[in-house]
Amino acid sequence: MSACRRTDEIKNESDPSVSWINSAESELGAAESLLRDRYYEQVLYHSQQAIERALKAFQLKKYGRRERTHDLVLLGRELNLPEEYLKHCKRLTGVYHDRYPDTPDIDDIEEISEELLHGAASVVAWIKKHL
Repeated sequence: MSACRRTDEIKNESDPSVSWINSAESELGAAESLLRDRYYEQVLYHSQQAIERALKAFQLKKYGRRERTHDLVLLGRELNLPEEYLKHCKRLTGVYHDRYPDTPDIDDIEEISEELLHGAASVVAWIKKHL
C-alpha cells in the first residue's frame, strides 16, 4: 500500500479558498490514518469530504461563492473537472448518502476504500494545482 501524502498548508488569510483546500487536505490525512487503523467506512466518508471541500475551494476561487450541496458530480461538472477525476466524484457521491449504520455492507470495502482514498487524493492534488 502506498500512502497518500499531505502537503504543507497554504497560508493566505485573505483568500477563503485557502482554508477550504487546507481542510480538504486535512480530511485526506484523517482518511489515511483511518485506513491504517482499518476503519474502512470512515475512510470513504473522509475521502468524500476531501473532494467536496476541494471542489468548494475551487468554486470560491473561480466564482467567489460555493454551493451548499454534497453532490460531487454536480460540483465537478460545474467546474469542468476532467472526466478522469469526475469518475471519483461519481463513486464517492454515493458514499455520502450511504454513511449511516443501517445501510448494507459494501463488498470488498478494504480494497475499495484504499482505491477511493487514492482517487480523492488525485482530485485534491489536481484542484490544488489549478487554484
